[in-house]
Amino acid sequence: MIVLSDEIYAQLIFDGDFCPTAKVYPERTIIMTGFSKWGSSGGWRLGYAYFPEELEDFRKALVASAGQSHSCAPAPIQFAWAKALRDEHEQIDAYVRDCRTILKTVARFCERF
Repeated sequence: MIVLSDEIYAQLIFDGDFCPTAKVYPERTIIMTGFSKWGSSGGWRLGYAYFPEELEDFRKALVASAGQSHSCAPAPIQFAWAKALRDEHEQIDAYVRDCRTILKTVARFCERF
């Protein structure tokens, strides 16, 4: 069995710890995520998938077939996120913390009604 774990919102938890499926089933879990939700890059559609070593042959087959059916994300957002992930870890972490605080505040407010 292969698990496709959609973790697009994983960075935006605000209560407790997030427990990804890959933590309990690492050898057959493909993590799919992107930057549009937690990175406020809505509309840019830049995502990625992480495959464990055990699924390398499956990944290669998927890449070979998907190359004809998927379009490329816009180059500006690819370069921007590559630089951010390479050089801006502290700023990204602070931004995600701020987003979590805002979402927690909104959730607490909504719970009252």
